[in-house]
Amino acid sequence: MTSLSSADLMRLRDPGVFAERLIGERLWPHQLEMAASTARFRSVCAGRQVGKSRTLAVIALHAAFCTAALRVLVVSAGEDAAKDLLAEISGLASSPLLGGSVADDDSTKVVLSNGSVIRCVPASPKRVRGKSIDLLILDEACFIDQALWDAMKFVILARPGSRVVLASTPFGRRDRFFAQIWRLGMDGQPGYASWHWPATVSPLVDLELVEHWRRTDAPRIFRREVLAEWVDEAGAYFTSAELESATRDYELVSPEVWSRRADVVGGVEGLAVVKRQAPVGDFLSAG
Repeated sequence: MTSLSSADLMRLRDPGVFAERLIGERLWPHQLEMAASTARFRSVCAGRQVGKSRTLAVIALHAAFCTAALRVLVVSAGEDAAKDLLAEISGLASSPLLGGSVADDDSTKVVLSNGSVIRCVPASPKRVRGKSIDLLILDEACFIDQALWDAMKFVILARPGSRVVLASTPFGRRDRFFAQIWRLGMDGQPGYASWHWPATVSPLVDLELVEHWRRTDAPRIFRREVLAEWVDEAGAYFTSAELESATRDYELVSPEVWSRRADVVGGVEGLAVVKRQAPVGDFLSAG
């Protein structure tokens, strides 16, 4: 990284200056407001294509750059989403002016030369437990299990000044953790800050297409995906609670583990679920 003076470093503590000068990405006004907030809990309920992932990537990278030995954990709802967000962070970190600050960059983390580490993982109990975390970021938080949040939130317990950032499109029940935290911020509770970003907040949005969808999409879909509003379940075939009770969490395992044993889950027309565990060889010999 190009040598910077003390005055330059102080200016870079402003996330807007950091984004524009070091990674060449000027933040839009709604992104900058969230990135600059000092609230301990920040949350945004967002529509599609509003720059949510880019904002989270800048927040993670800016915090890691400004504070040595910072531990940042980014948790996404799925494995592909975690990889995509890590790729976003890695891409920003590889900019010409910031690239020299990156000491290591692999499939799960970015390590800066000041000792700060940004890890991106899917929502899994084994992946989120462990070391204390200074900055916890949850992407698509509505799709992360409540029980996992109840366990995961304690990773910030032993770190003074630790922060939590949550972002999601609205989905599911309004009594779960993301909706509750978001409402606290919207109500102005101390330590909480929240934002509402409908898709139209983006300067890149095609307003003509939005208007077309307003006329042609089911109202509940348009309100949720474009306007970023929680909608009631009228007209839905199944309630959120019914959908959640019909699913089962599973653990991501390595190929080595899979080669030894496998879980088998089956059902008949949704009326029964049978699970047993057996060596993979049993299935091959039976088939």
